[in-house]
Amino acid sequence: MTTLRFEFIKVFRRPYFIISILLFTLINFAAIFITNKGYQNWVGEDHQNKVCEEFLCGPIDSQKIDKVISETKRLSDIVASQKFSREYDSNTITGYLFGDFNLYYGYLEPNLKYAVSYAYDMQDIIHRAYENVEFYEQVGNIKELNKNHDIIQLYSGRSINEYRNLYGARYLLFYDFSGLLIIFLLVLTLTPGFVSERENRMYQLFPTFPSGERKINSTKFLFIILITLMYCIWFFIMDLIGFALFSHLQGFSMPLYSIQEFQLTPLNLSIGQFYVVCLILKIFGMLIISFYIAILSKFLPKIVYVFLGSVLPLVLFIFWLPRAYSTLGWLDFINPMHLIKNRYIFLAYDPIFVGSNPIQPVLLAVLVAMLLIIISSIIIQTRIRPRFA
Repeated sequence: MTTLRFEFIKVFRRPYFIISILLFTLINFAAIFITNKGYQNWVGEDHQNKVCEEFLCGPIDSQKIDKVISETKRLSDIVASQKFSREYDSNTITGYLFGDFNLYYGYLEPNLKYAVSYAYDMQDIIHRAYENVEFYEQVGNIKELNKNHDIIQLYSGRSINEYRNLYGARYLLFYDFSGLLIIFLLVLTLTPGFVSERENRMYQLFPTFPSGERKINSTKFLFIILITLMYCIWFFIMDLIGFALFSHLQGFSMPLYSIQEFQLTPLNLSIGQFYVVCLILKIFGMLIISFYIAILSKFLPKIVYVFLGSVLPLVLFIFWLPRAYSTLGWLDFINPMHLIKNRYIFLAYDPIFVGSNPIQPVLLAVLVAMLLIIISSIIIQTRIRPRFA
């Protein structure tokens, strides 16, 4: 543990380390603030939240449904007649009658309708799945038969019984900027890991202490894991705090499919549980990037070359766009961005078949990530005598 402690001391004593973490944390808060202000002004979230707090939030009942429908109809009739004041009206929610119409017609009624009709939509899917089961049993298509059995199991018993303002939770799950900051920190932290010691000729001491190189490599492997965990958990917490400060964050106990983008998700988790799952998968993706940087540091002769090679995950993060609702190709599973921006894997049920058995793509992605980590461990702990000096 002494060598591990020394690795952390080396990092924390670098003058730019603490400054970088504090600066990136502030930048992250600024990005969260801008993200929330952008959508809040667009969808009138403050007004939606006001209505939610006054009567709409909580268990859905016929009284709330009737009130939203009647108010939407009343405002629609007034707007259709063109006989309404365009001046400020203190008796309205938004300050203007047309603003209230847009609030109810454009947001509150559709969101409530989605929640109320969700159970019926799932019943239609299950009914079609039962029909598919009968058909595929007759033609002997085992793969599609198993897939439709899974659909029946996954989508049965689903309903949305509460109404919440879920805009904050939605944008939290779709927020990616902190991932870019984590990659920047990993580059700053791990790039000097091996190459700086080689430039200082520390390898010349290894012949006097045969087990020293193996111990140092093992320590660095553990250090890479711990520092990656530290960064991911830190920004996981900072993201949560930022959205709690700058948005009306609520509904963490609601099922994930309460958010409309996740209508067909195969997961029967709450929003809060899914947020934790996202953290775990992001850690796997970040570990792949961390070991990639460490391997560059181990084999490239100059620190500037390592920095240049470390640009690849940054570019990949910025320019790679996930393909929502599309089947993953085999090469996609070695791309760590699928685990970092992992929500796209869960938008719909689109299994991969192993034989005739359907499995979730995320399971294969995690297995590939674990395999890459094991291979990286072997490479990092390989004893190599550099020929460049």
